[in-house]
Amino acid sequence: MQATYALEDRRVLGRAPRSGVLDLDPRTIMGVLLAASVVAFMSKSLTVELGLVLGVALLQALTGHVRMALAFAGGYAVLWAVLNLVFPHVGGVAATMFTISFTFSRKIFLCLMVGSLLVAECSVHRLTAALERLRVPQVVLIPLTVTMRYFPALKDEMAHIRAAMRHFLPVLPQFLCCRICPQPVKILVPGNGKNPGFYRAASPKPPNP
Repeated sequence: MQATYALEDRRVLGRAPRSGVLDLDPRTIMGVLLAASVVAFMSKSLTVELGLVLGVALLQALTGHVRMALAFAGGYAVLWAVLNLVFPHVGGVAATMFTISFTFSRKIFLCLMVGSLLVAECSVHRLTAALERLRVPQVVLIPLTVTMRYFPALKDEMAHIRAAMRHFLPVLPQFLCCRICPQPVKILVPGNGKNPGFYRAASPKPPNP
């Protein structure tokens, strides 16, 4: 019986094997995310922060998301360079505002890394099954599941919009020309037995008073 339950857990919480070395359970990634949220706003040195970022990047690489790990490592390097090499030499209110925004982004960068790993590794079904194993109440689980199912729909809608824009942009100049300089409308004047019909330009409507 226990073997049957273990097989059921692997089927519900498992996924198709990837190229990564590790195959993490969603509950493990949620635990890492909780720990990252606690550590994010704690006072820590640059060495500790860099070690944490590299550790999560290594975890991403070991689960098969090498491009994600490289992108986040490069993003952290750019963020640190902007905060420490660019903004100290730029003055003004705008620089202060950007400094605050970039500093906050650096604070939550670790949470963003683990959250991206959770989204990439866990489907809605796997995450729901993991939350059920954690005894999460249905009052919380059902709205969370419904909300998470909107994200794939939004992704599909964005893909459709980008595809439509790719088809629309080549004809945009012609469309604008037709809207700005409309072609005259022709009306067919029927003829009789002696004179054939002909087209004439329609007179524009007078503007409304």
